[in-house]
Amino acid sequence: MTIRIRKPQNSMQKLCIGLERFCTLLESQKEVAAVAQLREILAQLTQGVASPLQDQAIEAIVEAFEGEHELAAYTLHKNKDPEVWTEADELYLASTGVWNLVRRLRKR
Repeated sequence: MTIRIRKPQNSMQKLCIGLERFCTLLESQKEVAAVAQLREILAQLTQGVASPLQDQAIEAIVEAFEGEHELAAYTLHKNKDPEVWTEADELYLASTGVWNLVRRLRKR
């Protein structure tokens, strides 16, 4: 078994990539306000700003998932047919990827 130790900067890079993918999928769901907020957060994260601002951005993502936009709903897997790959599956993977990275970065 191989154990990978991830550095916070690697997780932050993956978070930015994941957020971009998630925003693209949310656009097709007409989540305009959520996408606008997440894109602002993404802009903050990609500037390579200091840790306190990154922490604020991470908290803003948590708020988007748990608060006003309720993006956590996308972390619930809805497709029960393993033979069919749907946009719901894509949203599920993108949202859980972002959510797991945010929780990991929040704990550090």
